[in-house]
Amino acid sequence: MRYRLLASGWKLLGPEAPTGNPSILQSTCGKETMIVCLDEAEGKFLLFRELAR
Repeated sequence: MRYRLLASGWKLLGPEAPTGNPSILQSTCGKETMIVCLDEAEGKFLLFRELAR
C-alpha cells in the first residue's frame, strides 16, 4: 500500500523504513493536508486531515 500511495503523489516523511515497519506519508491538495500512519504488517492505518483557513 505504501508504494501505491507514493506512486500517486504522497511524500514519505522520515527515512525509508523496511517493509513491515510503520510509515508516515503526507499529501497536500490545495489547503488540505493529509497525513497517514501506515502499519502494513498489522494491516492498519490512521489518517489525519487538516484544512487550512
